[in-house]
Amino acid sequence: MARGKRVIPEETKRQCFILYDELQSYSAVGKELDLAPNTVKSTLLRQGNIEKYKPLLHSIAVIKENSNKKLLDILLSDKYKNTTELALGKLDSDTLDFEINKNGIRSLIALIGNSFDKTIAYEKLQLDKRKVDIAERTLELKETELQARIDNPEAFNNIVIVKDTDEIAMQYQEESRQDYARD
Repeated sequence: MARGKRVIPEETKRQCFILYDELQSYSAVGKELDLAPNTVKSTLLRQGNIEKYKPLLHSIAVIKENSNKKLLDILLSDKYKNTTELALGKLDSDTLDFEINKNGIRSLIALIGNSFDKTIAYEKLQLDKRKVDIAERTLELKETELQARIDNPEAFNNIVIVKDTDEIAMQYQEESRQDYARD
């Protein structure tokens, strides 16, 4: 049987873009849609398809951003904090057996896991924001320095680079030998 090029319906192409945005894997999308990974890849990278589905990808990105903002608002709210504290407060030695029998261990594990996951995700987001702020500040300083070099090149002509690494290394080795000899 001769193999030929398979025509992919428009709906399947659309699903490729949606699923790839979620799964980030050609193989995973291929398994979901019963397509070869290379078919998924060529569909996603074809310029005509990219232009055609760009509005779809943009709307997905907007939905994700809004969803993330809502989730952050919920996580930062006092109601979420109080609910989590109350739920975790139930887990003392007296009520633990009752809660496990009533709701099952899975619900308790899910509650605790979700609480920790959300807290860690929020803290990671805060760290990422700080990294971006630091990178922006570093860039601003470099731009200021570059502008200063452009405005006043004479001030930067007399820079002398001293190669003292060999002397420092020798000094460090000598100190290490003396410390070792004392021990």
